[in-house]
Formats: sequence, C-alpha cells, structure tokens
Amino acid sequence: MIKINLLPEELSQKKAARSFLPQAKQLLIYILPAAFGLLLAIHLLLAGLFLIKSVQYKALNSKWTKFSVERQEVNEWKRQYNFSSQQSEQVNKLLIQRITVSDKMQSLLGALPSGVWFNRLNLKEKEFSLKGSVVFPESEQMRMLNLFLSQLKKDKSFFKDFISLELGRVKMRTLGAYSIMDFTLEGKLK
Repeated sequence: MIKINLLPEELSQKKAARSFLPQAKQLLIYILPAAFGLLLAIHLLLAGLFLIKSVQYKALNSKWTKFSVERQEVNEWKRQYNFSSQQSEQVNKLLIQRITVSDKMQSLLGALPSGVWFNRLNLKEKEFSLKGSVVFPESEQMRMLNLFLSQLKKDKSFFKDFISLELGRVKMRTLGAYSIMDFTLEGKLK
C-alpha cells in the first residue's frame, strides 16, 4: 500500500516531532522519581553507615581510654626491657674483652719444661709480669729458657690478649752447688 502525504514538509515534521514529545515526557515522569529514589536510598545508606561507624568509634575510643593504664604499664615494661637489654649487651662486650687468668696460667704451665719454675706472677690493670727461675746445668739454662719461650709463642690463644710480651732482665746466681738463672717476662695487655 502506498501512502501519499500531501502536506508540506514543514507540517509533517512538526507532526512527527509532536509524536516524540509525549514519549519523552512519559520517560521523564518515570526516570526522575526513580533517580530521586536511588539518590535518597544511597543517602539513607550512607547516613546509616555513618551512624554505625560513629557508634563503633565511640566504643573503640572508650576501650582505648579504659586500657590507658595497661598501655602505660606496657610502655614502662618496654622501657625497662630496652634498658636491661642495653646493659646485657654491655656485659657481653665486657665478657668478650675479659682476660681469663686461669687460661693464661694453663698455657704457661703447658709450655713449662722441667727445670723451669715460676716465682711470682703480677697483673696490674694492663701490665703482666712473670718472674721465674731455671735450674739446669749452666750450659743448658739459656736453651731451656728459649724452649719455654718458643713453646709459648706457638700458643696463639695465649698471645691474643697481649700487645707485647718480651723477655726482661735475666740474672745469674748460685745457691750452694746449683747455678740458677732468674728471668722476667714483661708484657702489656690489650
């Protein structure tokens, strides 16, 4: 079927435009309240969340103030713990730096050949002094002293705490029929 439109184009377009306007008005009538309802629902949801979070904040804040005494006790304990751990570190440093005299004596006795003995051991702060004697035939006395010193030098654990250790004064004396060589070892400790 063929439709013939005898109206001018201007009028026919107006008629077509008029037919679109009522549909757009109907759509606006439905869309605007739905959008307003959606915005109202989002607003109410956010207001509810705000109320819930403010109640939670007040509850947590009251717990926080209730535990302030315990928090202060914990902070005091932490401070004391840090102080005591610093003290224990200092004690450990001192223990590492200490010189055990018994270990040094053990090393000295290990290097001691027969015929050599100690008369006196002096330790004053950083000074070490050992006086001893060698009783041997006169030709062997120096060899025995050198043997003692060489065995001491082989012991690394003995020398690790010394800055220097040297043979000091050597003096010969006789006691009855025996020839005795008195010696002194002098050193500086670290």
